[in-house]
Amino acid sequence: MFYRTFQKLFSLKLLAFLCCTFLFLPNCVSGEIEPNFTELMLDWRRNSALAEQYREKALEETNKGNSYKACIDLRIASKYGVSAYESLIKATQNSEPEKNTQVLEDDLNKWMNMSDCLTKNI
Repeated sequence: MFYRTFQKLFSLKLLAFLCCTFLFLPNCVSGEIEPNFTELMLDWRRNSALAEQYREKALEETNKGNSYKACIDLRIASKYGVSAYESLIKATQNSEPEKNTQVLEDDLNKWMNMSDCLTKNI
């Protein structure tokens, strides 16, 4: 008697596990799960700090007269800045869909344009 009850219980748990696996696994594999607000903000914080570090480094190289190194640092800063603002825009849109993100998109464009290595962008 105990064995049959255990067997039924085990089979129900197995069935529930398989159902959950097949329902939720495709979303995980396809990448449809959106990062949450906290993850996006942490990504923005990390990337914006790196972008500012490389931008300051580019400014120092420009002041030293080394435009080649300044350009490289500026391109790296641009990459991190673009990634940071993309995360910030996505976090804002996810948390406040009605909020206008035009100012953030303008800042994103500034970071995108920074990679053309014009010293006036530093």
